[in-house]
Amino acid sequence: VLCLYENNSRIGIDSLIRIAFEKKLFVHLISEDSKYATPFLLSPQIKNLSYIVEIENGNEFSVSLANKLGKSLNELQENVKSKFIRENEKERRNSLIESYRKNFEFDTEKKDILKLKWYNLDGKTNNISDLAKKIGQSDSYDVLYRTFSSEVHSLTLSSSFYRDWE
Repeated sequence: VLCLYENNSRIGIDSLIRIAFEKKLFVHLISEDSKYATPFLLSPQIKNLSYIVEIENGNEFSVSLANKLGKSLNELQENVKSKFIRENEKERRNSLIESYRKNFEFDTEKKDILKLKWYNLDGKTNNISDLAKKIGQSDSYDVLYRTFSSEVHSLTLSSSFYRDWE
């Protein structure tokens, strides 16, 4: 944070504050109810799997990623296949998805399980704002998260205009 401050990187500081606040909410939720621990621990694997599936499907995300990497979509897909796809991959994926799915308290069969947030076990906690309300942290959310979210997005936009006018 000090390095960001010394380099006038306010957007970076704002982002770190938001991330720290999210982590505070996560710790609070898990310490209040341990049923959230397993989906929290599975969520990085689920997120990685969602990226692999998107690349395999060749959607907009994967095309954009391939372009950024200077590769064709085919090259990116082959690269992912050679590095991340193992034998009995289908069984491993199904096992991971089922381990994640069984934590949810609502019918997830018609939902894209890879896009469900780990803290949305009740089907009503769709975002950080909902999570803050759920655990009684709405005021902190409004002061810290919402304020710094606005700052990050408006500063990003205004800094682009500022650079254009220089």
